[in-house]
Amino acid sequence: MGVSDESGKLRGSALIIKQDLPFNLCWIYCPRGPLTSFNTPIAEFLFKEIDKIAKSENAVFLRIDPGIEDDPNLSWKDIFPEFRLAHDEYQPRHTLKIDLNLSEEEILAQMKQKGRYNIRLAEKHGVKVVRVKLTDKPNFDKSVDEFYEILKETTGRDGFSGHDKNYYKNMLEILGEKNFAQMYLAQFEGKTIAGIIVTFFGDTAIYYFGASSNEYRNLMAPYLLQWEAIKDAKKRDLKWYDFLGIAPEDDENHPWKGVTQFKKQFGGKVVNYMPALEKVYKKGWYWGMVGRKRMRN
Repeated sequence: MGVSDESGKLRGSALIIKQDLPFNLCWIYCPRGPLTSFNTPIAEFLFKEIDKIAKSENAVFLRIDPGIEDDPNLSWKDIFPEFRLAHDEYQPRHTLKIDLNLSEEEILAQMKQKGRYNIRLAEKHGVKVVRVKLTDKPNFDKSVDEFYEILKETTGRDGFSGHDKNYYKNMLEILGEKNFAQMYLAQFEGKTIAGIIVTFFGDTAIYYFGASSNEYRNLMAPYLLQWEAIKDAKKRDLKWYDFLGIAPEDDENHPWKGVTQFKKQFGGKVVNYMPALEKVYKKGWYWGMVGRKRMRN
């Protein structure tokens, strides 16, 4: 759903995802949106259209997680008075971004010393980075298989869950057709030992998924993969390289603590977003859902 001005320029948009519930009910989700300036006529129009969708689809509630940075002088209540804090979070509230307006030398200089060292270490030991091409179908399928195998090693080692193989394949095929996504594989002596998937859209590159083999971890291949993706994002004249999620700075026991330590080796700016919010349409059903979820947890 989009809103354009008189010249036809897009001024606001919203992706609405419907999540089915029993009894012909549903809830609707607008991830990282709506994409517009808030407290404006365009934002008001978008929310009215979303309300119409909610009514027609018999929605219990709407969830949003707007990409607005936290401001100690501005409460989410001032912008979204009809909403309440969400009973769950789907998008990371805290992330790390590298300013791509800096030169390569400046980006390296603002990294932690260990980050620079590990990039050079991977290069010194002959780790090669391959950009997987969607047009090379046999090699593309083989590369997805290799990425998925080391991803299973990663999830087992680090204790988190992943998607099935077709999720990553479909992502690369659909976004790759318009050059919006790229898989990078790190290889050593012809063997794939690590990989990442990065998206490129608007002014931002986003590191979405990463995997590394239990073998050759001493070669620090993930550092070189990130550096190559950062350089590619600069070549595209993008403004930001987003690491998509880090642990809150005040949570020493957060499950993302380990991956956060890795990401922070690249320096960058910590960005904190406003919390996820929900607009309730059917209060009885909503509080019943929330209560049931709390009992399960």
